[in-house]
Amino acid sequence: VRLQKEWPDEKYGFTHASEACAFARERVASAASKGQFPEVLVVRRVHEEGLIRAWNRQHPEAAVLPTDRIYRINDAVSVEDMQKELTTRAVDIHIARYPEHFQIRVSMGSSVGLEGLGLQLRPSRRAAAAASAQQQHQAKPAGLGATSAMALTVASAATATSTKTVR
Repeated sequence: VRLQKEWPDEKYGFTHASEACAFARERVASAASKGQFPEVLVVRRVHEEGLIRAWNRQHPEAAVLPTDRIYRINDAVSVEDMQKELTTRAVDIHIARYPEHFQIRVSMGSSVGLEGLGLQLRPSRRAAAAASAQQQHQAKPAGLGATSAMALTVASAATATSTKTVR
C-alpha cells in the first residue's frame, strides 16, 4: 500500500497498536522477556476519512482491514521505526493478513514435541465443563470422567500467515 500526503495535515486514517505489547501481555510473557515477539503493528481501526479509506475505495480487492499486520513501512521493520515512518509524507506499507481459520495436523510421534513448536494441548473449556457436569451426575472412579476433547493453544509468533504485498 503506497500512500502520499498532499498536505502536511492530511491523515493516513487508521489506528494501530504494537503486536509486541499485546503478544507479551496476552500470550507468552516468557517469550517477551527473551525478545521473541512479532515486530508488527496491528491495524485496529480504519477511519471514515483518510488516505487508507481512499485506498480501500480504489482497491477493494486489497483493502486494509482491522487485524491486518503491518510488518514494514518504507525500509523500517521495528515497531519504533515504523511508527516514526508514519510521521512522514509518503509511506510504502507492507501488510500480512492472518487467515481467520486454519487447520494444523500434529503427529504425537514427533521428536520436536508440541513445546518445541510453541504449542500447548489442553482440554477445551466446553469439553471440560461437559465432563465436569457428567462427573457430578454419575458416580465414577477417579480419572474415568476425564474428557478426550482437546483444544490447541498457539503460544508462538510462528502461526500460519498469508502474506500479501500490494503496491
